[in-house]
Amino acid sequence: MSNNLIDLIDLEDVNFDADAVLARYSSSPYSDSGSSSSSFVFLYIICIVLGLLLVLFVFIKIKYPFWNVLPVHHSYDFWRTWTKTPFIIRRNYPKKTKYCDLLQVQSFDYSEDTNANANVNGRWKYEVLDLLQGFYLKDADSLFLVHHENLDAYHTGYSLACCVSVYKAVNDPLILGCLFSRPVVMHFFGVGGGGAGDLNRLSMSVHFLDFACSRSHVETTRSIEISRKLLETHCYRLLSKSAANSLLRVTGRGGSGSNHHNKSVEASDSIYSFVFRKEGEPHSGICPFLTFQTQLFALSISQLNSIMIHHVLPFSFRSVFLQSNNVHLFSEVLEDIMDRFGVVGVTSVGNLEQLIRKRILFVCCILKTDSSRVFCMYVFRDSRISMENYVDQTNGSILNFIASFQQSNSNELFLRGFLHALRDIVVSVPAFRLLSFEEISHNGLLLEDVSQLFHLIFESGSSVNYYAYNAVFPTMGSRDVFFVF
Repeated sequence: MSNNLIDLIDLEDVNFDADAVLARYSSSPYSDSGSSSSSFVFLYIICIVLGLLLVLFVFIKIKYPFWNVLPVHHSYDFWRTWTKTPFIIRRNYPKKTKYCDLLQVQSFDYSEDTNANANVNGRWKYEVLDLLQGFYLKDADSLFLVHHENLDAYHTGYSLACCVSVYKAVNDPLILGCLFSRPVVMHFFGVGGGGAGDLNRLSMSVHFLDFACSRSHVETTRSIEISRKLLETHCYRLLSKSAANSLLRVTGRGGSGSNHHNKSVEASDSIYSFVFRKEGEPHSGICPFLTFQTQLFALSISQLNSIMIHHVLPFSFRSVFLQSNNVHLFSEVLEDIMDRFGVVGVTSVGNLEQLIRKRILFVCCILKTDSSRVFCMYVFRDSRISMENYVDQTNGSILNFIASFQQSNSNELFLRGFLHALRDIVVSVPAFRLLSFEEISHNGLLLEDVSQLFHLIFESGSSVNYYAYNAVFPTMGSRDVFFVF
């Protein structure tokens, strides 16, 4: 019996020891299946995220082969969508991409008649004019009637140089594409979240890219390649020049100019960003900072005379068109304009005078007869576009209504001043038979009345988008923007 008892005691000891061993092994990290599963899930999630990022990267490279390598506000840069303060993307020397073609794209100042290094002869203006007249517009029923003096007016009167780039294939004397740029000063008010008239103001010099053209009536792989190389090479050269000038200034000042750009106009010889405009279908892959619509109306002198019978300008007010002797009025009213808009982009006064003298811009002001205070201002541009065989058989040249400003308390005065200015322009230039009405600045205040008074050609407006290169600008409302350049 004792042996049985001992056996029972031994058995209990064995059972006790087994439980202890089991407990000891169960607490071992090597047998923790829950922790192992958690680590596996974590690694699995990381792999999925990295895989998705890789797929997104490949998708962007394939979908946007051009824009994804450039310093622009990409559509996938979601964190930049809510920016309140304009900023430059790159201030150092620009990165050279595969679209930068320093061999076939030649760049030079507009004022230079010839440039030996650029391999462009003194007749380049005539060759470019031939290119623009034949291929700038893709519509077969439209004519672009730009002339030598028109180009000169757009690119003179500045303290900075205007630049031109042309595309010429190796061993081919024919110019296959061109791109122009001219300096513009943009003023941003209320940066960081304020509004128009806010004292927190930032001013920035930019180059406005214009007259981009390639020798093709339709969009082809070759024309797209030329356009891309022109844009990238043109910007690359100007940004390289600005970076070099900035380095020289910093070296000369012992580094004291490192923050010279904050809240002020960029140094006169350094422009780090560009602005360009596209009408119609917007670019895919980049975000515009400004979008608005345009409407096209038919014009006739008889119709305007009939309308003016019921919309005579009040006797106590007078209309004045800016000329060389009174262009100073624009500078005087510019401060009032800046109080009314969040963003103001203007050309130089010298260039404005050239555009007015050549009758490319028509600027009309409404003043009281006994004072020089401007109550309303209207800016029209000769588009140099003539429409032939158009709908409703309304043929003729297009007059663009590009900006307006009003600081009176009377919308009726604003409308009558507009009609008065429009009638005087059409009387002086009867070829204007179409009005392109841009819904920007205070123009929108007139749209409802204009739609009732004039025959609308387009049932739905055409979209206009403005983009920035090497800069990110806050998204702007069209009625908060005043552009004259």
